[in-house]
Amino acid sequence: MSAPPSRPSTPDFICTGFWVNQDLRGPCFDFLEHVCTGRNSLMEYLHGECTFFALALNDLAGYPMYCLADEDELAERDYPDPSEKIFPLIHDFCVIGDIGSESNPALFVDCRGIISSEHAFLDEFRDFFTGYRLIRYAPNQIKRLREFFWSPASKNHASRYYQEACNYIKGHSQSYISY
Repeated sequence: MSAPPSRPSTPDFICTGFWVNQDLRGPCFDFLEHVCTGRNSLMEYLHGECTFFALALNDLAGYPMYCLADEDELAERDYPDPSEKIFPLIHDFCVIGDIGSESNPALFVDCRGIISSEHAFLDEFRDFFTGYRLIRYAPNQIKRLREFFWSPASKNHASRYYQEACNYIKGHSQSYISY
């Protein structure tokens, strides 16, 4: 199953990929379990391996990388660096534009495609937080993530997930690169 083509965007709403056919009042992406990227399913990139999809988007499209974190857990851990192993990560993703900007509004990008609605984008993860924070990774933090994931102990796992994400994005660029 491949991602549907983009629907025409309007000035205040944009969506591509698997967002196109979703009811945004309660989107459900369970079907991603059956969307194959090679040896993996897209569901793995929504829950569990999201960092590799975000790194691939960052490399292929140059999108800034962000993470979704639980505000309460951040406070409990004294706001650690997002690239540290103890960071209470919920989801890694990318953003086109600027969060909170009216002149260059944010578009949220992950394995589901691109969407301009922060509320709809975060709906999948609402069970994992009461308050949340969206944190942009600095280039040195992305470098540390790569060093951690591509360490000798996890290099094969990281390489496989990252390469499959790159291949999937390239094969479905209309859902991830253009809007």
